[in-house]
Amino acid sequence: MRTDLDFLKNIKKVDAPEFLLTRIMQQVKEQNNPLMTKRTVFAYGMAIMLVFCLDFYVLERAYKNNGHNSTMLQSFNLDQENDLYHD
Repeated sequence: MRTDLDFLKNIKKVDAPEFLLTRIMQQVKEQNNPLMTKRTVFAYGMAIMLVFCLDFYVLERAYKNNGHNSTMLQSFNLDQENDLYHD
């Protein structure tokens, strides 16, 4: 097996192009910079959570004021019947 790898001793060191290091360093910097920071993700998460809470609050308040489901369904233009094709 050693004899098969003896030809690797003939490999000589060469100088790399100057721009190669610059490109490699740029790619390393891009990998270290996340697309979104933790703070941004937290802010988006809180905004979505606030929208869901507000939505739940509005729907719950509408349900309590009207007293039954039929008016809520009518406000969303939904029928209480289970007709599939509206015949």
